[in-house]
Amino acid sequence: MSLNAYLNKKVLIITADSRTLVGTLVSCDNSTNLVLSHAEERIIRVPDDPEPSMQVPLGLYLVRGDNVCTVGVVDETMDESINWSEVKGTDIKIDAVFAEAAIASHYQRSGLAAPGVRF
Repeated sequence: MSLNAYLNKKVLIITADSRTLVGTLVSCDNSTNLVLSHAEERIIRVPDDPEPSMQVPLGLYLVRGDNVCTVGVVDETMDESINWSEVKGTDIKIDAVFAEAAIASHYQRSGLAAPGVRF
């Protein structure tokens, strides 16, 4: 499915550095560069951390395509019913094999040859 189907919808993005970003997708291109409006980063604390989880407002935000791991549409009714400051969880671990495959896939979609990666 093309990301164009997600335009003007609330999306959640997981980045290669394990960040969780949420916002309205206003633009995308063939390199998976994404522009979000009303963007925020969700910082989910580990269960043992007494600090509450946070939503940090970012405003208009550009995510480079080579940093995008996954994009999904958010169920806004469900999302608004969650008190994100009370959510706890563990870090998302992206292993080297998965990261290399994601990078290779990005380069392949872009029609470029990734350094050191064979198709």
